Amino acid sequence: MKKHLTLSTLFVAVLLALEAMPCSAVLHFAADTETVISYFSYFDPTPFGYAVFGPLITALLTVVLAIELAVLIFKKINWLRKVSAVTSAAMSVASLSPVLLGMRYMTNVSWCISIVAICTSVLLYIYARHMEK
Repeated sequence: MKKHLTLSTLFVAVLLALEAMPCSAVLHFAADTETVISYFSYFDPTPFGYAVFGPLITALLTVVLAIELAVLIFKKINWLRKVSAVTSAAMSVASLSPVLLGMRYMTNVSWCISIVAICTSVLLYIYARHMEK
């Protein structure tokens, strides 16, 4: 089961790299005759200021999950296994929340972030369930 934890840690590293990319979050602004599209990093607070809450919440939960997994690598704490599974599930939901505003608020990078976040959630759920037994 250590492979689940190692793979989850690798996925979180991939998530942090994808979230730091400057084209991962998108905003659409209405101009006189056209729509202006601006791209941002998940760590940029600008989309949060325009009521697109998902990217920044996803980025913060990813950092929290990275800290939790770093602790789990060095210490086997039973309750932290469950907490990390819940944190990753919340991160997965937050990564998909821009879809509620419309499909145009998701870029290819943000779809990749959502897919990797869901895979991480599944791995950590399996890890938490298996270690209970």
